[in-house]
Amino acid sequence: MLKKRIIATVLVKNDRVVQSFGFTRYLPVGSLRCVLENLDRWSVDEISVLAIDRSINQLGPNLALLGTVAELSLSTPISYGGGIRNAEDACSIVKLGFERIMLDTLTYTCPSKIASIARAIGSQAIMASLPAVALSDDEHRRFDYITRSQKAIDNITLEILNSGLISEVVLIDAINEGRPKGFDERLLNVAPKLSSPVILFGGISSSEQLSSLFGREYVSACAIGNFLNYREHAFQEMLPKETLKRLRAPSYRGNQK
Repeated sequence: MLKKRIIATVLVKNDRVVQSFGFTRYLPVGSLRCVLENLDRWSVDEISVLAIDRSINQLGPNLALLGTVAELSLSTPISYGGGIRNAEDACSIVKLGFERIMLDTLTYTCPSKIASIARAIGSQAIMASLPAVALSDDEHRRFDYITRSQKAIDNITLEILNSGLISEVVLIDAINEGRPKGFDERLLNVAPKLSSPVILFGGISSSEQLSSLFGREYVSACAIGNFLNYREHAFQEMLPKETLKRLRAPSYRGNQK
């Protein structure tokens, strides 16, 4: 059985950490450096930095900002997503000390590049995000951040996600992201169609939610964003009951497949 992890997700816009609400409204949090140092001190399992303004503005990864992160010498495993265009970008990020990357726009606009990225850094270092909307128990759509439109999760999409070039799929509730206890569990019906372990993100804010979601065998991790920013030591307060603690791994240390 897969061990479970809790991933702290840090959203960055204009080089500053923000709180996001459905990826349509944002509130400032502050310095990326301060947020990452706090999360590292609180011993979260993994940190994911997502620069949400890069792809939409046709910008590559902000390597200067990532360089300042590398200088922090964090002990917590860290991943990055935002503006990744090719294998060269991926290699530059890994060389700065990031253990994994998350692909979003590239996955659906130019999936042929995923193979070259996998050859360069290994498939174990690649995650792919799947922002989604549940219309019903059986009908789900992929949410495109660039066009703000909903598209079918068709066989082509599933073929890309199940290509064997991706270690985990980040299933994002694009509507309820940022809303307390908002994760729409109807989205879980997408997970059995995926061959890779699934990370859940969007509106996960309580220990009760974590316990319920971690009870699904295919769920390898839950990612939490806003709700770690509201108060100091929110991570420790959110740690679930004993049943969940037995499922969690101390940290991410490589491919879980």
